[in-house]
Amino acid sequence: MNNILYLLNHKTLTDFEVPIINKRGFGVFIPKKYSSLSKVNSINLITTNFYDNFLDIDSNDLTVLNEIDWFNNEHILSSEHIAILNRNFSFIFITLLTAPPLLTQLVEKFKGFIYYRFFGLPGNMSYVTLVKDFNILSNPKVKYIFSYPEIYNFELTKSESFNQSNSYIIPLGLSNSLILSIQNTYNPKSNKISFVCSRTDEKGYYYNIYQKFITQFEGYEFVILGKNNDSIADLPYVKNNLPDEEYYKCISECACMYYHSVESRHLHYHPLEAMVIGIPIIFHDKSLLSSYLSSSPGKCKDIGEIRDKIDRIVSNQSEFIDDIITSQQVGIKKLTQKYNRNSFNVSLKIDPVQCHERYSPDKREGILSEEPVSDELTRIIMDVPKDIQVVLEEYKIKLSEPKYPTYIQYGMGDILFLIILQKQGNFGVINFNLAYFNKSICNYFTNPCNALEFRIKMFLELDVKVNYMYIDNVWTNGATIDNLIKGITDYKLKYFPISQTIIGKPYIIFHTKARLGSDVKIRLPIVKEYVKNILSEFKSKYQIVLMGERDSFSTEKLCQACIDTFYEEMLTLKKNNDIIDLTSKSIHDNLNFEDWRNHVSIIKNAECNFIFGWGGSFCLSLIFGKKCLTYIDTINYEIILNDGNLNVNNTYLYRDITKFKNKLIEEYGK
Repeated sequence: MNNILYLLNHKTLTDFEVPIINKRGFGVFIPKKYSSLSKVNSINLITTNFYDNFLDIDSNDLTVLNEIDWFNNEHILSSEHIAILNRNFSFIFITLLTAPPLLTQLVEKFKGFIYYRFFGLPGNMSYVTLVKDFNILSNPKVKYIFSYPEIYNFELTKSESFNQSNSYIIPLGLSNSLILSIQNTYNPKSNKISFVCSRTDEKGYYYNIYQKFITQFEGYEFVILGKNNDSIADLPYVKNNLPDEEYYKCISECACMYYHSVESRHLHYHPLEAMVIGIPIIFHDKSLLSSYLSSSPGKCKDIGEIRDKIDRIVSNQSEFIDDIITSQQVGIKKLTQKYNRNSFNVSLKIDPVQCHERYSPDKREGILSEEPVSDELTRIIMDVPKDIQVVLEEYKIKLSEPKYPTYIQYGMGDILFLIILQKQGNFGVINFNLAYFNKSICNYFTNPCNALEFRIKMFLELDVKVNYMYIDNVWTNGATIDNLIKGITDYKLKYFPISQTIIGKPYIIFHTKARLGSDVKIRLPIVKEYVKNILSEFKSKYQIVLMGERDSFSTEKLCQACIDTFYEEMLTLKKNNDIIDLTSKSIHDNLNFEDWRNHVSIIKNAECNFIFGWGGSFCLSLIFGKKCLTYIDTINYEIILNDGNLNVNNTYLYRDITKFKNKLIEEYGK
């Protein structure tokens, strides 16, 4: 019964410490209902059932627990609820936001230990004053977790109730996935000061901080970020309730961050995140941030020094800026999960059991492998980003132990080639590394989870054998598929989707996507102009269909690979032909599996597919089409097509654009 009822409500904290606790063998129940909380206190916007997989709780009890709004100030636990708690939990974690009625019930009726989490208070306020009404200071089953030594040492001066037998210091930190996604993203695009302040609507402590900042920094450019700032949201410099990705991007594009606090026993998360981003932080020496950045040149004694140092940054004194950033790197190590992996060893003393002894697949579906779960797999599972967890849960995907080789080529063509090899008996189970779809690791996809979901649907549709794994060192452990593909003699794949698009007469397809390869990137404008001239004079004896994207590709990875669109050039076909335009503004950014099935059917029934370059369009035409004619001004696909054979599976490959033009006119022109 090593389960913890985790009633903390901070997203960043939850993402950081729950995996640490879980790796020790403890199950952690995270509430699923939090509508009673304000935005600033809210836990994850998407609270998945992921951690439920590690609970040894009966499914009926779990259903009841998931329906309770643990943050509702008016909620009273029933006798059934109390019985479920005592039956399933040894520990409960709470904060000051735990409602008094609930806290009173827990203290009186819960048989396990209650851990009160203290993050620090302003001024000379003490937690003794705040908790004395609940008669818990002398209760042996109530323990206390202090986020920093400064908080604990101060409270010792106020009460003997806090001592080494009931108090623990467990620092705050940031999750691996957050650090990976924001580290060293500082990219200043203005002279703006980044200032984070939430809860100004409450017209109290934080509203006064906001007003003080506005007064002290009149004449400077700045952006104010935070939550629950609705009353000032219309002001041009206020960015209220931004999604995480936009929030961090906005910080990274400012010149510096000013951290307002002069509290010696409380530290907000945003300066810690700013350290990881790499933006220079200007702060007060009285702040608790000094414990992390004691030698930082960004530390200041008063507002005058603060303004002077901000002036140096906005005037682009690069050596000063670099000195601050370098000094901040020292503190990042202390924020990591690895550095804090033993932080709960003393406070949670019950010997944990292994996760595979607690997890029962027949109780409920999860994302664990059906095989016994090793310590290594348990560790890996904890590193899976939350957005990927959601996809895995939706499709009931089971994670497997790491198996090799894995591959670093997860484009549609690459995967289809592996599927062909498997169907022909020349390849076993595909080891599919989900870390490739972690946006903090790979920049190939603009919408990684959409790309992952699309591939899972394709595997299910084509009945492919797959091991789903998560190995975050993608590039070191990944292999290429080039040598494997050399063994394919028949590139055709039997697949018969039904098209929803009816084209009443014989047709040919021109694919707009052009992947000519980075080795011809500088010649791309010349190639485009040549293609435009060819197509503008071409008169087809078949109906012409255009397929693919209209917009250029957006991610850095795609641009480096010289993936572009020839849509504008192909529109010149209208000069002498009737065109059916089936293109989309952007396919890569939002893949739709039903559209893909429809496109495959259209490709299969075309008299010929015309492609400029290699990549997905070429592979689809090669694998599913009757015939394809391809111009490739690069060497890459000589590897695939048996060292340059120009007639494999009725696919003609030309590196001479004039020969391509002649073949086009000879067989398909009027």
